[in-house]
Amino acid sequence: EQTARFCGMRWQAPMVVHGAHTVSDQALQAMAQALRTRLHDLRQHSRKYFSLHTRLTLFGSAVLTLAGAAGMLLFEWHNPGTLGAMPVWAKLTNALFHVVNTRSCGLNTVDNGAFTEETMMMTYALMLTGAGSAGTGGGVKVTTVMILILAVWSELRGDPDTHAFGRRVSPGVQREALA
Repeated sequence: EQTARFCGMRWQAPMVVHGAHTVSDQALQAMAQALRTRLHDLRQHSRKYFSLHTRLTLFGSAVLTLAGAAGMLLFEWHNPGTLGAMPVWAKLTNALFHVVNTRSCGLNTVDNGAFTEETMMMTYALMLTGAGSAGTGGGVKVTTVMILILAVWSELRGDPDTHAFGRRVSPGVQREALA
C-alpha cells in the first residue's frame, strides 16, 4: 500500500480467499460482486488508473509478444531442428516462451543454433527492444521503442505533435527516447 501511494498509484487489495471450503455462499457472492465492481470501475476509468507510460508499456509488450510469436511460428513451423517435430500446442507454447524470454531473461527451450536467419533477426530485434522500464531485462526498453515509433509515425503524417492513447507526448520525452 505504501509503495503504491508513494508512486501515485491506486492500491488494489488482492482478491484471495483463505479457507475457501469454510466460506459461505453469501460471502463468496459478495466477494465475486466486489471483484466485478472493481473490474467494471477499472474499465470505466482506465484513463485515470493507467498512465500513458503504463499504457505504452502494456500495448508494446502485447504487440511484441504476439507479433514475435507469430513470426517465430511462421519461420520455424517446419524446421525439424526447432519447432518442426513438435505437436501444435508445443509449437505455440515454445514460440511464446521464446519471445517473452528473449526480451527478459534469455532462457530457451529450443536450439537457438538451429533457428532460421529470419528468426535470428527477429530475436536480435526483440533483444534490442528488451523489457519494460522497471524490469531487469536489458535492451532499450519497450516504452522507448514505442515513443520512437510514434515520433516517426507523427513525422511521416506531418503532425506537429506526437499523440498516443489520446494524450500528447512532450518533446522532452521524445528527446529522451532519442538519447
